[in-house]
Amino acid sequence: MKIRQPLDLSSCSVFEDRAFTVLFALILFLGSLFIFSGSAFAASTSVMTHAIPLTGYCNDPNPHCYATRTWLGHTGGSSTLINPYGSLNCQSCNGFIDVETWFEDTTDSQCTSTKYGECWVEGGISTWPANDPNSCHQGYDSTCGFWADNRPYGGNYNEHPLYNFGADGVNLVPYLFYITIKNDSGNSSSGSTWDVIVNIYKNGTLVAAPNGQSKSNTMNVNNITIGSELSDSNGSAGTIYFQDNQWMDTSGNFHYQTTTGNNYSTNPPPYGYWVTNPCNCQGNTGGSFDTYDS
Repeated sequence: MKIRQPLDLSSCSVFEDRAFTVLFALILFLGSLFIFSGSAFAASTSVMTHAIPLTGYCNDPNPHCYATRTWLGHTGGSSTLINPYGSLNCQSCNGFIDVETWFEDTTDSQCTSTKYGECWVEGGISTWPANDPNSCHQGYDSTCGFWADNRPYGGNYNEHPLYNFGADGVNLVPYLFYITIKNDSGNSSSGSTWDVIVNIYKNGTLVAAPNGQSKSNTMNVNNITIGSELSDSNGSAGTIYFQDNQWMDTSGNFHYQTTTGNNYSTNPPPYGYWVTNPCNCQGNTGGSFDTYDS
């Protein structure tokens, strides 16, 4: 399941412009720290360290692993382009590897009281094991476009297939996956119905425009997240870019992100970094964030 698992902040610490490595006799423990700044509307700084996952750490039911960037700020909509330069591979996995965006409420009580501690709507491209009831190709390992949500008041977590790209490991290079998530009834960050609008192109031609709608999902959205999620140590992925990263203002206008966001990733895999930083400058198109797992 494509689940935004709560991050253990107890392992976080702050440093300035440096990285360090500690070697133990029995195990290798690597703590990497990076400085990232930014939000949807105003810059901030978050510096975090995490233990490297041991073998099998990213398997269900253990915590999932992430390479993500998050913009903080209330908004009624988000948009991104998922631009693959490779494939997603998780043949014979019980879990998955995916690339996706999350649209989240992490603070309001009806959301923090859910099983996963927040409400969200998400969507992207993922591998699916053959026995998963939500796969777009039942009985086969597959690569699917999907959307999902986690709703308050007992709504819980729900997945919805959108498009069958083909078998697990199918070449995704010919495709572009545009996804917008926004308030159905206005431009406010507060609402209970959220539209998921997807356009999928293959070799420059629109091949599908599957949509979804998250209902009874009372949120006051304060986070936009992009990146990759891994729940099986056998998973791997080629280079996948997140481009045209945008947020919506209270008038319903979309704006390119101008900062690099906050790094709430676990240590790799998967890996993530900015190829082109978003900037408050002429020619900015929201940056290009790369994730991969090899």
